[in-house]
Amino acid sequence: MSSGWRKERRETRSAHSLKGEMGYLGISDLSLKAGELERLGRQREPGNVAQLFAVFDTRLAEVVDAMRKTNRKSASNPLRNDSHTIINDHS
Repeated sequence: MSSGWRKERRETRSAHSLKGEMGYLGISDLSLKAGELERLGRQREPGNVAQLFAVFDTRLAEVVDAMRKTNRKSASNPLRNDSHTIINDHS
């Protein structure tokens, strides 16, 4: 087995894992993009992998940034979540 083939296989498995993880988190656009990366890897089509990965990476950075902002808001007021006040802020 050549090292190039193993690398392609590892990348395809990584894309498959990302597809599932993004789907689990409800980030369907990233799940679809990871699925496309997986398909290209399985078919060994270089196609526009670099461009597709760049789009995936940019969108993932946006999602991570939004999650960090949400986490900071939650951390600054642990008795409040995004949609409901658990305890009145004026107590």
